[in-house]
Amino acid sequence: MDASELTRGKLIAAACGIALFAVMFFSWFDTSTVGGTDFSAAAYAAGVDTTIDAWQAFAFIDVILLLTVLAAVGAVVLSLVSRSPAPVAPEAVVFGLAVLSSLLVLYRIFNPVLDGGRKLGLFLGFLAAAGIAAGGWLAMQETAAASRSRRRPVAPPRSSPF
Repeated sequence: MDASELTRGKLIAAACGIALFAVMFFSWFDTSTVGGTDFSAAAYAAGVDTTIDAWQAFAFIDVILLLTVLAAVGAVVLSLVSRSPAPVAPEAVVFGLAVLSSLLVLYRIFNPVLDGGRKLGLFLGFLAAAGIAAGGWLAMQETAAASRSRRRPVAPPRSSPF
């Protein structure tokens, strides 16, 4: 295990990834007022839960969110177990997927599923996805700074007396 490659950015991205996975099971939308008709009283009387989570609400956004979680946590695992550098920087993959996830959730904040009400899980999901993006960005910056510091300084060219 090599913990020297484990940076603060990767840890932030992984922690936010775990949080996003948990938040995906929270209520994201309330569908009791679909189509302009309020079914909340009838649903409450019947004991029906009218809220839906990310897994129920989305057709493919939930898959993108899950891939983002796996990439964020996988970057930490890869840093701990890998001895050779990856062909593609995992930080860049995490950042790209997290930005995509953030934009998709932001779209659903402005355009909710089934024109339903927005619940707390939706906003927490956006914050977690944005946190993964911030952690991925920080990890990219830390990796670039570490690679610059590993290079040997180049000696300045010698000046000619002529």
